[in-house]
Amino acid sequence: MRLKVFLWETLPVLFVLIALLCTSAKGGEITVVDKGESNWVIAIPDDATEVEQTAAAELQTHIKAISGCELSITTEHELQSGVPAFYIGGTSRGLAVMADAGAVTPLPFDTIFIRTLPEAVILSGHERRGALYAVYTLLEDTLGCRWWTPEETFIPKSDTISIPDDVAINYAPKVISREVYNHRAWGNIYSARNKGNGSNDVAHGGKIEIINFVHSFYHYISPDKYFEDHPEWFSEIDGKRTYNTAQLCLTNEEMRAELIQNLLADLRKSPNAKFIDLSQNDWYGFCTCEKCRAVDEEEGSQSGTLIHFINAVAEAVEKEFPDVYVETLAYQYTRKPPLHVKPRDNVLIRLCSIECDFSHSLEHPVNKAFAEDLRGWRAIAKSLFIWDYLTDYHDYTGIFPNYNVIVPNLRYFIDSGAIGIFNESEGEDFCELRNWLLHHLMWDPSQSEEELFNDFCNGYYGEGMAPLIREYQKLLAQRAADSGEHIGCFAPEVRTWLDYKTLVQATDIMNRAGELVQSSYGKDSAEYTRISKARLALDRTWLKFYDFWRLTSAQENLAWTGPDDPVAACSDFIDRCRLHKITQLAIDSGTDWEPLLLEKIKMRYLKREHLAEIWQDLPAGESVIIDDASFANYLEKAERIEDVNAWNGRATSMPTEVDWNVNFTPALSGPYRTFVRLRCDASTDQGDAMSFGVYDWKAKVGIFTKTVTVEELRGSDYKWVDFGTIDFTVDAGFWFAHRHDPNVSRVFVDVIVFIKPEETAVTP
Repeated sequence: MRLKVFLWETLPVLFVLIALLCTSAKGGEITVVDKGESNWVIAIPDDATEVEQTAAAELQTHIKAISGCELSITTEHELQSGVPAFYIGGTSRGLAVMADAGAVTPLPFDTIFIRTLPEAVILSGHERRGALYAVYTLLEDTLGCRWWTPEETFIPKSDTISIPDDVAINYAPKVISREVYNHRAWGNIYSARNKGNGSNDVAHGGKIEIINFVHSFYHYISPDKYFEDHPEWFSEIDGKRTYNTAQLCLTNEEMRAELIQNLLADLRKSPNAKFIDLSQNDWYGFCTCEKCRAVDEEEGSQSGTLIHFINAVAEAVEKEFPDVYVETLAYQYTRKPPLHVKPRDNVLIRLCSIECDFSHSLEHPVNKAFAEDLRGWRAIAKSLFIWDYLTDYHDYTGIFPNYNVIVPNLRYFIDSGAIGIFNESEGEDFCELRNWLLHHLMWDPSQSEEELFNDFCNGYYGEGMAPLIREYQKLLAQRAADSGEHIGCFAPEVRTWLDYKTLVQATDIMNRAGELVQSSYGKDSAEYTRISKARLALDRTWLKFYDFWRLTSAQENLAWTGPDDPVAACSDFIDRCRLHKITQLAIDSGTDWEPLLLEKIKMRYLKREHLAEIWQDLPAGESVIIDDASFANYLEKAERIEDVNAWNGRATSMPTEVDWNVNFTPALSGPYRTFVRLRCDASTDQGDAMSFGVYDWKAKVGIFTKTVTVEELRGSDYKWVDFGTIDFTVDAGFWFAHRHDPNVSRVFVDVIVFIKPEETAVTP
């Protein structure tokens, strides 16, 4: 009889960590392949599942890749007596050995069971994918295979394969849902081989699937379908019912009844599903009607109405689907747990860390509120999942200095009872290392972080690389932590926490790393390609704030160690992005990133010869030149147009609709003489055309304002306007505004130049 165990049967015992019995170094060995020859076979059950067949095929493939010897795969029924074999999954032999070993029944989810016996190796475990994970554990921990990324692996080579004869592993992970959301972690085989289960196909055990995954309120109660007839089903905000950036009215019983019917209909379409999501939309706008407000006030949080509502839905679900869990989010306004109501046993809480400071651990005082909420939910919720953030949404290719907290935070979640972890990690900064570490430590958090780090860095980037990468990451992480800046998943610009001296130190470390790899492996090696990708974030930082670093090095009388040719450096950066299939710079940048990068970085330096003679011979670091490609377009009212008279052939055109359209923060600090190239289209020679100003966005205070007249700007030719010396704060940015004169149809902004005052004796 096959051993049948299912996820929903095992949840009560998931927190039992079955002992991992280490292999004794004093034992003997079983020789599986001897000088490229073997009499071993791979045995699978007569009615092997697709996953068991995959496990057998993976073992066969890797043994052949290591030794050149291909073991045959046979069913247990066809196995000849006395032939040594690997027993995969639910074979009779494997089940008997597990029973004799006293394996817990039912097996906790994703359990692996490995035993070496005379002329037999048992690779089994939980029916869903235990055998597959057992195979991968043997291949990795005993035979030395590594799966660094979806495309890059390490397979050792030897014509002899021996396995210790006393391997005894019976292990179940505490974390039942293990996912890393990064484009370099996606892929069925990579995830499975590193014992994740967030993106596996059926052949690799499937994934932990949640129907209508997160932010699902409007999936069940769509405003398009229901708002016109039932506005009372949606949030009341400022005394008015609305569905725009709003939620549902969770105390409305009629709405709840309709939602339950719609949710149950979705479950009936997926009878094998064990999780369904019912959670708030991805914005605020919670209901403030009298009934909702009363519940929230009594419970001390908007999670009060949420949990009362979710409990009612979960109770209805349980009647028809007793083994289904209803997931909801503790997110933003619902992150704080309620004072009185507790989630039902079939309710799954997913706590989100979106507000946290990731330059410090979640146990640090700066994250005290989150830690208190985590403790609160753990005290009242039977099942707790985590949604953690390991990325800077503003800059996917930039530095995100959370290196020192990734592992402590992961262990903190697990120690706090989390049985599911979703790591949202879209960024590129050492993503291969992050992905690999996270997978391994979600599977077994007791492993040594240092050993895993060294294993990956020396194996992936090249021998001797681990100390350099550790030095680089510690330097940046410490600088971020010491800066006092809140480094969240919408992080401030790198220049706000990173100083020039530290940037130079980090660059020196990565230069040494590149030199070491080049001398050891060559510039055409995979290792060199990998380390050049790892320094993309550093190079992005130099390019994104090139002028700022130039000015800083001059102001502080420090040697310049950044790229001397920003055009060539930008071209190289783009080439490496193409090579590594990077398609997005930030969460809102879209996938058409090359024109964006070319205009915002590269084009800024291509046509300096078109500027007035006063700036042509200025030494680097004495001026900042910014064309309109870098400007922000407030409310999308301005328009970038082709203009043959403009510096780069394009300029920003502003109509009269809003007070100001265009702004930019140039990352300056101190006094700078400011010149702007402007013009306007007007049917009059008099009046005001536009305003220019400088504003400290952080302090919320104006620094400078000046109006420019039509007489100064009218015509097709651009005019240089001297705004004098302005004392910039580091958070100050400039803005341009149309003066709303109907006789001025358009004003045009081309380029703005900032020059150190001592260099501005001559005007253009």
